[in-house]
Amino acid sequence: MNAKWRPFTDEIIYYWNKFFDHTAIKGFLAAGGTILNMIFGNMNAAMQGFLVLLAADYITGLIKASKKGKLSSWMSRKGWGKLATYSIVISLGHLITQIGMTGMRNFVLLWAGATEAISVLENFDDLGIVIPAFMREKLLNTKKNKFGEEIDK
Repeated sequence: MNAKWRPFTDEIIYYWNKFFDHTAIKGFLAAGGTILNMIFGNMNAAMQGFLVLLAADYITGLIKASKKGKLSSWMSRKGWGKLATYSIVISLGHLITQIGMTGMRNFVLLWAGATEAISVLENFDDLGIVIPAFMREKLLNTKKNKFGEEIDK
């Protein structure tokens, strides 16, 4: 690391550690984690995969919008609405799993992950990133079935 930045980074690390030394902060973080765990369930592979795909969709969507010059707060709010809907559906899936229908949460996570994966592929296609022909064909079929229109290959 550049010696010029060393005092600055040392100071950030010092205050970061001091912040997390407070018992109240540790208590709030533990309570928040417990509440999230009660609402959405544990952090398993399905949840991790969904979160990675969600982040990839968000990032590729921002890149696509900025390249097209169409960054807007309206589209951002629409994205946050999608996130809220996913949160509700995942929490309901977790509740149904707790009631006794084993695997419902993971089913919901895999469905949401597949939806996000399709969105990431759409973003890649719009950005001009080459995707394999068989995936592009399936993507176009999905778009056709979803929107009911023919799309050029």
